[in-house]
Amino acid sequence: MKCYLSYRPLSKWLFFTPLLPFCRLSFVGLFLMFFLTLSFFSKVEAQRFSTDLWHQGEVYPFQEAPLKGEVRYNFEQNSLILKLDNGTLRSFHASQIEKFFINDALKKQTRYIFSLPYFSAKDPNYQTLHFFELQIEGELNLLSREIFVQDYLYAYNPYFGYSQPYQVLRESQEWFLFEIEGSRLVAFQTEDKNLLREQLLSFMANKKEQVLAFIQEKDLKLQKQADWFALIRYYNTLFEN
Repeated sequence: MKCYLSYRPLSKWLFFTPLLPFCRLSFVGLFLMFFLTLSFFSKVEAQRFSTDLWHQGEVYPFQEAPLKGEVRYNFEQNSLILKLDNGTLRSFHASQIEKFFINDALKKQTRYIFSLPYFSAKDPNYQTLHFFELQIEGELNLLSREIFVQDYLYAYNPYFGYSQPYQVLRESQEWFLFEIEGSRLVAFQTEDKNLLREQLLSFMANKKEQVLAFIQEKDLKLQKQADWFALIRYYNTLFEN
């Protein structure tokens, strides 16, 4: 946010010398309001997300050898830009690559993103390749897509004496389950705990008795992300040799 403060030339202020104490007080107040306003809006400007940054990584095109460099990705557009060591920029769509890995400069972790066929929201009858990030790997894979949600928060403004709303972007995830054997990829509804349980058990039907026993033994509350993470990991161990 830019703020411009207009002012009169100094020569014109000299005609109002008797009013200087009052003007000085007003100016101090104006300056304080200006400073507090900048501090208030800095909350919004300070937001940083991984999608805005460059990350060291490796890209695997379908018809080329793997390429290393700096990667900047976009889940919404299913695209990425690769900056090679010589400074050359190359752009890729999900339809052109098998996968890519990055060492996330913000989250300080390695992330694995794959291109998988999924029905386009614009055309539900046509499958296109979309980016999906691998969260849990095994017989049943948990995948996610990065999304951003607008929230309204309130911060107390000491100059005005009350809280003011400001808009922020919050990073969130859309969740998906992918079964290798059946090549099933479905959106995973985590908000409704009953539907969540139903979806999980439908994917785990071949190990239903062990899964239900594990839920009871560990007293899992499947509305909690940590608990359904634990259940998926346990299910995958049932296929380990």
